[in-house]
Amino acid sequence: LEKFGKAKSAAIIINKCIGHLPPLASDLVVASYIFGFKRDELAEIYGKTSSAISRTLSKAGNLLKICLRDIEHGT
Repeated sequence: LEKFGKAKSAAIIINKCIGHLPPLASDLVVASYIFGFKRDELAEIYGKTSSAISRTLSKAGNLLKICLRDIEHGT
């Protein structure tokens, strides 16, 4: 039960950080990492190049790391 509580807490924190991303970045993070869409599929859906999708996901990943670090340090 303790493991479930930790997982739930982590999910709440991750959702909060995803919510702070720019709209396209949050959509791409969810589509890619939660639903498993490939970069080329996302490029087609959003009318962007695969490299643009990759750059946006990379920036989103960096922003998520910063958000998670800030929450961990209480800022």
